[in-house]
Amino acid sequence: EGPYKLPEGWRWVRLEEVAQVLNGRTPRKTQYAAEATNAKMLKFRDITTTGEILWDNADNGYVFPDTKWRETIPGDVLVTSAAHTPEQIGRKVAYLSSVPSAIDHVYFAGELAAIRPDGSFLDGRWLYYWLRSRNGFEEVQRHVKEKHLVKSRAKLIQLPLPPLDEQRRIVARVEELMS
Repeated sequence: EGPYKLPEGWRWVRLEEVAQVLNGRTPRKTQYAAEATNAKMLKFRDITTTGEILWDNADNGYVFPDTKWRETIPGDVLVTSAAHTPEQIGRKVAYLSSVPSAIDHVYFAGELAAIRPDGSFLDGRWLYYWLRSRNGFEEVQRHVKEKHLVKSRAKLIQLPLPPLDEQRRIVARVEELMS
């Protein structure tokens, strides 16, 4: 059912079967705090192409806590969902492993989507590495319309799903090779 044959025990799934997709919300300029607060607003610029999150960008980087913003939590995978050109969509991917102690709330702007894995099926770190792969990026690109990856299309992203213990072994091996 997928684009290629998978190893035994693996299966093809749509993202919506194993994770929740959340779109960010972008504050108006007047809604940003003039100084750092305990509520960080992550934007496209705060994620590097290597998957690092830059926490210290203060220029329009903080808001006051409010339920109208979309909050991301450790374990979420953040991915570019809006950009100036379609080729930028999915180019930046980050795994939110932890949050600096001075920050109580991490919100994300409209140019990002958060993917919240269902931990009983999907390890967020495995999803992160897969989305950063050529196959993952190409699959994201297949669902881009104009300059956006909207939630209804992101949920349809098809990914190969190994058993959870195998995902963890793959992640451990990738991280070992990258260290």
